[in-house]
Amino acid sequence: MGARKPLFSRDSGIEFFHGEQCCVVSTCCDSDGNEIATNYFIVQNNGDTDFTLSNPHVSGKFAVAFVNGVQYDFGTSFTISGTNFVWQDDPITLSAGNRLTVSFIAE
Repeated sequence: MGARKPLFSRDSGIEFFHGEQCCVVSTCCDSDGNEIATNYFIVQNNGDTDFTLSNPHVSGKFAVAFVNGVQYDFGTSFTISGTNFVWQDDPITLSAGNRLTVSFIAE
């Protein structure tokens, strides 16, 4: 059996920014050829609300967010404008260590 790759590595697409959330980015295309980007964040501080996405969101198109695996609704729990993702603290406030996953149609 060959050497195992670490769970998190440069090859996995993880980007770390000093003092910011870490973001893992993966992309694929839907059956219509639209690029679907998925960004994974680990919330750094209790009450964080603003996150920067890897690509701009196409306004009016698919977007979904999950916090620790629970799905939340676009427009109620979060908004996206371009690359700005804003958590609305409804129905929960984000806590340090929460896992936030955002999938959306990207430009």
